Amino acid sequence: MPARQTRRSRSSPILPSGRAIPPHQAPREWIDRYKGQFDEGWDVMRERWLESQIALGIAPPDTRLTPRNPEVAAWDSLSADEKRVCARHQEVFAGFLSHTDAQIGRVTDYLEAQGLLDDTLVIVMSDNGASAEGGALGNLNLRRHFQHIPETLDEHLAALDTLGSDRHWNNYPAGWGHAGNTPHRWFKMQTHGGGVRDPLIVHWPRRIGQGGAINRQFCHCADLAPTILEAAGIDPAPQPGRMAMQGTSIAYTFDDPEAPTRKRVQYFELMGNRGIWADGWKAVTRHYPGDDYAAERWELYHLDSDFSEAEDLAATHPDRLGELQDLWEREAAANAVFPLDDRNIDRLPHTYYLSPRRRWSFAQGQGRMSGYAAPAIGNRSYLIEGEIDIDLASHGVILAAGGQAGGFVLHLDGGHLVHEYVGPRDRQVLRSAAALEPGRRRIAFQFAKTGDYRGTASLLVDGRTEAVATMADLWPAPVSGGVTCGHDDASPLSDSYAMPGTFTGTILSLTVETADDFRIDPALETHIALCED
Repeated sequence: MPARQTRRSRSSPILPSGRAIPPHQAPREWIDRYKGQFDEGWDVMRERWLESQIALGIAPPDTRLTPRNPEVAAWDSLSADEKRVCARHQEVFAGFLSHTDAQIGRVTDYLEAQGLLDDTLVIVMSDNGASAEGGALGNLNLRRHFQHIPETLDEHLAALDTLGSDRHWNNYPAGWGHAGNTPHRWFKMQTHGGGVRDPLIVHWPRRIGQGGAINRQFCHCADLAPTILEAAGIDPAPQPGRMAMQGTSIAYTFDDPEAPTRKRVQYFELMGNRGIWADGWKAVTRHYPGDDYAAERWELYHLDSDFSEAEDLAATHPDRLGELQDLWEREAAANAVFPLDDRNIDRLPHTYYLSPRRRWSFAQGQGRMSGYAAPAIGNRSYLIEGEIDIDLASHGVILAAGGQAGGFVLHLDGGHLVHEYVGPRDRQVLRSAAALEPGRRRIAFQFAKTGDYRGTASLLVDGRTEAVATMADLWPAPVSGGVTCGHDDASPLSDSYAMPGTFTGTILSLTVETADDFRIDPALETHIALCED
């Protein structure tokens, strides 16, 4: 539902709620301006934020606040320490959001200074509802969440002063995600309003005559591409070899804010959660992995009169519910939704982490390689080896993967060859016994797996073993975040070099080879290899 507003100035206040992909990081002064503002907790804030939404005209005056989500604890049930942790997470998120808002202001200020703002179509939106991934206390390192590694209250308490800095890949608790979805009930990854109802701001003064209006027409993210094409004067009609454009342009609302909604139907599906909107009505299910789809209960809401999906009308309008269920089946079939797959994190190793390759070659200074295309070294034996040409002053990064939240770096420090591995909880450092002699040197780091998430690591120089250590506390799946050679352009993997840690010698050759002692699904890996060949 597009809300057309005038450009926000960099100093204007915002509601500290909503969805943003972690890590939530901001300068400390931006975070500290919210200190103490969330001590009353998410239950109070949900009520307060709905009052603000109604006052701003975002939510209709008769909007009801849905009950607290059953997966969120009452704020008053938390201990004093848990409240401290949870409140600080939201202070960090609010600071992050305000800081982000200021950067949008910098862009629009520049466009305005260049005389371009009035004729620039600006669209600001959220990608989905606020998240529950943070669980009860939030995340210090979201990589742990994705690889099923828990965090403790004591770890959170110890991190309160650095939360929101580059030391953490942090995410807020589910309770604040729930509040961020006010007045709705569920979260990102569900097809209820809390998962799919998002803010949308469209700014284009040259075309939109009534800036600041709030529109009520139904809009889906699939409608934005045809909107942009229409604004640019491009015909979205299907062409040979090009898929048909999905969605309905909302450009008609630019001229008539009260125009009837032109869109007639929109289906939703995500990890087994299903939903369908048609002519102001919505049918939706909340799916749990493994449940029987046929036995699931569908809910029915009349969104035209129930903004928050507060009153389930399935029992009183069974015929309409049945029509919407049938419509969902047709739309799902037409859009290749079947077969339904309700896996979440379990899908990741089968879609991203099973590269069929066993050998990668790198060149000094090459651009960042995507984490999805990078060497898949998680829980398997592997070898990094190469040849470098150095002098007595040479230093810097030879190969880096991931970032401060998890990864590894092979670098030269004070003439010594060093490998640092940033695991789920510990940093493991292996350093050559002696400094490398100037000239051409053959270097290697070898990891020999001895069990799940553990093994023996060795550093070699010119074929000599310079250091050996047992490594444990390893990531179950490969570290993501991309790979660089000859520098480090993500968050620093080591405190021993200044970013970007450019290598001052010459990398003559560098390769990574992985062994065959880790396969989640050999048949699938073989299939991927055949498809790519």
